[in-house]
Amino acid sequence: MGRGMELSLLGPKQILSDEDLVVSQDEVKEYLGAIPDSSKEYIDYQIVPPLALVAFALARAMKILSLPAGTIHTGQEANFSAGIKIGDLVRCTIKIEQNSTRNGFRFVKLGLSVSDGTGEGVRAVTSLIIPENGE
Repeated sequence: MGRGMELSLLGPKQILSDEDLVVSQDEVKEYLGAIPDSSKEYIDYQIVPPLALVAFALARAMKILSLPAGTIHTGQEANFSAGIKIGDLVRCTIKIEQNSTRNGFRFVKLGLSVSDGTGEGVRAVTSLIIPENGE
């Protein structure tokens, strides 16, 4: 199927990635240019948009899993506890929350966490439906 990790072998609470990252001003500007938000406050106050943190973590997860064509992102829930400053070192953790199959489809929930040194930041759960045949 061309995946980076074999999903059928991944169980709940298995960590896919746990690494430090720094979000640059250029990455924030690129993110803001891709969404319908023209506010300048994020750059003026040097704050990473909270949903950008979710997007960056989700992009990392997609790269790790090399998901096949036909994968459907069905939703996500996010909780924000603190703002993250542009250029701050943060910890990005991605883990499997749920992984099951039914009727030829794999249902996966990923837990995403991006936090500062105090553990504050953003936590999200995102749900995916993946066709078992990769199409």
